Amino acid sequence: MRCPISIILSIGTNDLISELCSQMARKRKIFGIQNQVEIKKLKTKKSGREKIYIGDFGFHFGHENKMDFVYYCEQRDKPDVQCKASIRLLKGSGKIVPRTEHTHNAEKGNIEAQMVKEKLYEESGTHLLENPRDLISRVVGNSPAEVLNRLPTNLDRMVRLMKEQAGVNLKNPKRLNDIDIDQLKSLRYNGEELFYHDTGLNDGERALIFATKTNLEVLKKCAVIAIDGTFKARPKLFAQLLTIHGRVDGRFIPLVFILASHKSTRLYSRILMALPELALLKFTISDFESSILEAIATVFPRCTRFGCLFHFKKCIDKKFKFLGWKKRKSVFEDIKFKRCLKRFGYLGYSKIEDLAVSFENLFDELVSCNIASAESLNRFKNYMKDTWLGRDESSLLCSDVELVPIYEYGGHKD
Repeated sequence: MRCPISIILSIGTNDLISELCSQMARKRKIFGIQNQVEIKKLKTKKSGREKIYIGDFGFHFGHENKMDFVYYCEQRDKPDVQCKASIRLLKGSGKIVPRTEHTHNAEKGNIEAQMVKEKLYEESGTHLLENPRDLISRVVGNSPAEVLNRLPTNLDRMVRLMKEQAGVNLKNPKRLNDIDIDQLKSLRYNGEELFYHDTGLNDGERALIFATKTNLEVLKKCAVIAIDGTFKARPKLFAQLLTIHGRVDGRFIPLVFILASHKSTRLYSRILMALPELALLKFTISDFESSILEAIATVFPRCTRFGCLFHFKKCIDKKFKFLGWKKRKSVFEDIKFKRCLKRFGYLGYSKIEDLAVSFENLFDELVSCNIASAESLNRFKNYMKDTWLGRDESSLLCSDVELVPIYEYGGHKD
């Protein structure tokens, strides 16, 4: 850089002023300290270090002097860059004064990428049970390419580590009586306690109920609830993960989650009785498991119980496959025959008094296709009467559990 004395000797006063202004402008441009450039200050959750962003240049806290704080370029420790740029943050005025120039270009999207990472840290600590990939997709969203390029490639691993640091790594007990309830009580979702109730170990059965206060308040206002279980996403000690959905503004929202060790009427009843009083409840929707239906009848005797169309169709479709009526590249691929099979799912929309006649009409149409054997047709008819219709009107399943016309309330979508 030229000495100021040599500049004075080589050029006139006006030219000197222009030269100095030009140098100052270039320097201000290099540091990004222009009126229109945004300056942000934040404290990273991972390292706890303070950072200042001037445009797309980042500086981390270095040390404190008597009159100011010194911040160094975040590229300082990178072997391939080793940028020595730094700034001073004056204690009195809060002004930022550049000290040394950068040796690299600004990285577009740098500050936005840092904000995304900080958001991931925050969300990982409050949404402990959310799938890491879903969380990343929600937070990153439609970020521009320059921001995505600045994010780490191992975001999934990073989020998992954040969850571990937040205390989401629960010990996996080997027995039901080894469950640490105090550890479960530490779980939070959106700042609210997630764990709601422990039924306790009784006759070898136990259930853990998870729900926030907000969700329980919503549940209290529901006139329709749907209960469903899955056997895939569950810890080994438990038989299933039950979910209670409430119908809100025409849509079913998951509100309560239960880890149940067994599928018994006794345990289902204990779970339902642990819920807050549902004074507005009128209808319940579930699958056709006898244990859950009996528990609902015991705990909510005034409610109308409805079966789920999805489960009904799934059951009869399973029977079709068992009878060999779903084989590909066979006579069972006949279009008319396949349409007849599909129509049995429509029995769920029949009135109770019309159910027996509706089934007979559908069955006669199935026989007229001349595709299935007489033996398989007879087996299917017996299955429908023994499982769903009953042998006479007094033994109709619908007289105990309303199979129809419940599907106006939703439930599964097949």
